Amino acid sequence: MNDEKTGESDTMLALAAGRYPNWVDENTLIEVIDPAIKQKLTVPLVNLEHTNGLGTYFLNKDDPKRRESYLCMLYQKNKCKSHLRCNQIHADRDFVQRVK
Repeated sequence: MNDEKTGESDTMLALAAGRYPNWVDENTLIEVIDPAIKQKLTVPLVNLEHTNGLGTYFLNKDDPKRRESYLCMLYQKNKCKSHLRCNQIHADRDFVQRVK
């Protein structure tokens, strides 16, 4: 297996276990699009919850076209029922309000 496939497999296993890949730390910044204001927000990892959307962001970190992720507006309204399965990004509501 080549190094790229091995790295992707390791990332997928870490995310499936609810852990972040070893190249991610608390200082990691994630760019997400806020559909409400149609702008990108830069959010520190410490202000995010683990979701499928965040996992997809990490898997596609080297491909800017595929990495584009959106803020979950249902989560912002405290109505997202998908939790970990959500394909969007769950960012701390207070943090989002401060940076808007």
